[in-house]
Amino acid sequence: MLDGLAFLPLHKIYEGMNYLKTVVSPEANELLEYFDCTYVTGTYKKVGSEECIKLRGIKALYPPEIWNVHESTLNEEHQTNNICESWNNRFKHVVGHNHPTIWKLIDKMRQEISVDIAKIELNDIGRLT
Repeated sequence: MLDGLAFLPLHKIYEGMNYLKTVVSPEANELLEYFDCTYVTGTYKKVGSEECIKLRGIKALYPPEIWNVHESTLNEEHQTNNICESWNNRFKHVVGHNHPTIWKLIDKMRQEISVDIAKIELNDIGRLT
């Protein structure tokens, strides 16, 4: 159910999190609390002396504005905030290993640029599928 929060409108995420807190099984409370602190509402930090303890609100490490895909789903856009991820993964496979020599890297980058130029030219003449 946590993954469903990503598809709610931004203004409904807090309401959705509160709903999850009412229906989740006791075994999942710790996970839900972690998710809430890290991805939704944040947490609090004690500040001040022992005589006068104050709490300061700490924003979520990854707030909903970063991971919410409601609008991008409606607009049929990418549902990731890292659209280069697939290119990076493919290039890693093209190079063949994680730590290539500089010369191998340069050679593979030249090859990749050539492929990209060919794709652009095919697209320009309407032949890219």
